[in-house]
Amino acid sequence: MSEKSKASPSPPPLSRQMALALVCNSNVNRSLEGHRILKEKGFGRVWSYGVGSKVRLPGIRGPNVYMFGTPFEAMQRDLENKNYNWSE
Repeated sequence: MSEKSKASPSPPPLSRQMALALVCNSNVNRSLEGHRILKEKGFGRVWSYGVGSKVRLPGIRGPNVYMFGTPFEAMQRDLENKNYNWSE
């Protein structure tokens, strides 16, 4: 058996690949993680969407709510400023 026949087949061109859409209420947890894994596995046409009205991240005293379009860096700064004591 030649080396070439042992190799995995190359993926089809992007125009022929299946397109995948991943959906999560806040587009933060499940869909973005699934998006990352599929992209790492070579799926080229993957999109991640949220269907809720805002991004909601869990918090100690209730969700941390941000408008869609809020940069991740701004969310991170806000959470760091809240200085949660997770051992409460």
